[in-house]
Amino acid sequence: MIRLALLCRDEAERLPALAEALGDVVSSTAILVDDRTSDDTAEVAERVLPNASIQSFRFEDFSQARNALLSFARAGLAARDYMLLLDPDSPLT
Repeated sequence: MIRLALLCRDEAERLPALAEALGDVVSSTAILVDDRTSDDTAEVAERVLPNASIQSFRFEDFSQARNALLSFARAGLAARDYMLLLDPDSPLT
């Protein structure tokens, strides 16, 4: 199993392209959405990403947000599972 882990803030426009590029590579997604997001990032993520688990979070600084994402994404992973950590605007070809 591969779980995609994403930090998001106002990424609704980018998520469909990311989901299309990933295809069926990932089996689940853990997304931490900044609670100051002004678009429909969470709704788009639920629609386009596989088995999306979404949590709202106040990003104070990048390292704090990344650590929170890693903790959130690790929940439920088995020892043989993998985590793919990407930014929503990561170019995938």
